[in-house]
Amino acid sequence: MFSRFFRRLTCTDTSAFMYRRAPSLRRVSRNNSPNNVSSSANAASNFGGVGGDQTRKAGVVEAKYDPTTKGFEILDPDPINQTVIRPSVNIPVPRLEHGLEIVLQQSGVFPLQLDDARYQFPPYLKHIVQPDKIDFNAVPPFVTSSRDPALHSLAVANNSRYKGSTSSVTSILAQLYFLLTNFKTTHTDCLSPEFSNMTCAFTRATTKPVCVFLRPFEGIYAIDSGPSAIPPKNQILLELGKSMEKMLTLTEVEFKDRMLLRQGQDSYVPGAEAYNFMKVGSLMLRSQIDCQDGKNNSFDLKTRALSAIRYDVQNYMVHRGTKIRRIRGRTLSFEREFYDMIRSVFLKYSFQVRIGRMHGVFITYHNTDEVFGFEYVTLPEIDSCVFGSHDFGNRCFDVCMKLMSVLLDHVVADLGKDHRSIRIVMGNDRARKELVVFAEKMERDYGWVEDKSNITNADLVEITGEVTQYSLRVDSEVNGTFLNKYTSMNVLDAKDDMNVFYRIHKEDHSELNPKLRAQYLTWLRRSIFFDDDVDF
Repeated sequence: MFSRFFRRLTCTDTSAFMYRRAPSLRRVSRNNSPNNVSSSANAASNFGGVGGDQTRKAGVVEAKYDPTTKGFEILDPDPINQTVIRPSVNIPVPRLEHGLEIVLQQSGVFPLQLDDARYQFPPYLKHIVQPDKIDFNAVPPFVTSSRDPALHSLAVANNSRYKGSTSSVTSILAQLYFLLTNFKTTHTDCLSPEFSNMTCAFTRATTKPVCVFLRPFEGIYAIDSGPSAIPPKNQILLELGKSMEKMLTLTEVEFKDRMLLRQGQDSYVPGAEAYNFMKVGSLMLRSQIDCQDGKNNSFDLKTRALSAIRYDVQNYMVHRGTKIRRIRGRTLSFEREFYDMIRSVFLKYSFQVRIGRMHGVFITYHNTDEVFGFEYVTLPEIDSCVFGSHDFGNRCFDVCMKLMSVLLDHVVADLGKDHRSIRIVMGNDRARKELVVFAEKMERDYGWVEDKSNITNADLVEITGEVTQYSLRVDSEVNGTFLNKYTSMNVLDAKDDMNVFYRIHKEDHSELNPKLRAQYLTWLRRSIFFDDDVDF
């Protein structure tokens, strides 16, 4: 585990100040950290090792148990096949401008300003151009999996049954991860002791139900993300995310020429976006490549608004006076924002980076009005915070991808005979330790609509077809011992043996149970209208 946020200020001249880790300050040990014993929930989720007294206290089933006698099947123990697919056309990948590549070279936060008079990077980066001054025609529109001809061609050429993007599949993978590990908590022992008595659990917004569409074309099902509220509550963050990416990868002159609205001038015509493609099992996956360094390592660009903004994003103007004032601490600090990311977005980031074969994530901290600093977090660092280790992160990704494949195969085999679109809403029932899956055969599917001016929120939750409910249950055997529903999975390493058993059961159908439509509607509404990043 790395020691983050313990920094000292070093310099060789006044133009080269940066914050770095202080090697003389030691991290909080995971074994001794109060993070793992601050509550009964955290203690149960992070018990030390499989076997022995701790295991029995945590609720591990000691009696001989054979899940196959209860209808479970064993998940293929061999690693799922992952093949990088080279696109036929090489598209240039953007590079960081403004001297920001130095952030990639050292771990830790790089504040934009050292004090009122000294900047580490050009002062131009401080003030964010607001969306009403941006020409968004200069930004390539988002293309869903179902509308991407290049993705479809690669899926056909590589005998894929499904095609999807990082944005559409990571929400499914997250739900399967919660099911697999029984909501194992995160690891915040990389932070200072001030966070030792704060929860390590994922936020409720992270664990809410999710919605995706399966849209068939020429025998291949596209996995598209479900809709968001109209207008999205976080519209300001979505718009700034697009424009700030350009701010980081264009020179000041290029940004002003291409991105700013100018009366009487035509919009800049953007070039095609760069993507990586990877076939994982029967899925062809696409990942947009935001940026690349001099060593050809690709990475994601993420703009991160402060917690005060995100938790009340519809009133973001009220909170624009909130600023980061220190490196570490429970409030108004870079460390606080990092803590929030561990519990909310790092799981998604870890899956996105893996699918895109990327190196890490470049984060820009801001309050929608000004930028405070930058940080680069590698995949192993993200994994340490989410899974406990990079190896365990790889194993969880492998298992979740296989579970997603068998779940999609089951639903398509049951409902896909007439080749209609299928809307899927899924979420975890923690009391029953199962993933609840609702699948609706769509009588009307408007597809992905860029212009939502003629669509209402009522349209988004209209039920037009039959609804079927399934359940997915998972039993995990670690080193010969099965874990029950009171036990969260511990961090595993290469020497630990794990077998995963699963059972998919068709629970109910709306024709037989009219109440099912009401239950489905409740989950569908939660997947769309639940606040995007609230923390409960």
